[in-house]
Amino acid sequence: MVRKTHRARSLIAVLAFAALAVGLAACGGGETSSSASTAGAHAVPGEVERTVIVYDNVPAPSPSQVILHAGLEEGQLPAEPVTAVILTDEECEPDSQGISHCRNEAQLPSGETVVLRHSHDMMQVECLAPGEEVVLRRA
Repeated sequence: MVRKTHRARSLIAVLAFAALAVGLAACGGGETSSSASTAGAHAVPGEVERTVIVYDNVPAPSPSQVILHAGLEEGQLPAEPVTAVILTDEECEPDSQGISHCRNEAQLPSGETVVLRHSHDMMQVECLAPGEEVVLRRA
C-alpha cells in the first residue's frame, strides 16, 4: 500500500513538472519577441481583440481570455479606452502558486509606450502576444 501511494505521488510530481515546463516553453520562457507569429500560450494576433483592464497596482489574476487584468508599471494611460499593440512578453516564470506575472510593453496610438504587469494562470489564460492588438481601459 505504501509503495502504491509513493508511486502515485511520484507520478503526480512528474506530471506537474512537465505541465510547468510546457507552460514556460509555450510562453517563450521570458523571451522578448517582436514576431507576430507566436503560438502556444499566446493569443494569435488579429484573432480576437481582448480588453485589458489596467489598475494602478497589481490586480488579481486575469479571470478570462477576453477580459484581462494588468497593473500599470510605467507610463501614462489616456482617460478613455485606447487600442494598443503589445510589443513584448517577458518575465513569464510562474510563482509558487503557478501564476505568471508577465511584463508587457504596449504601444499606444500616440507612439508612447506603457509597461504592464499581467498576472495570469497560463493553463487558463494566454499571455499577451507581441503584435496583438488589445483595448486598454483604466479600472
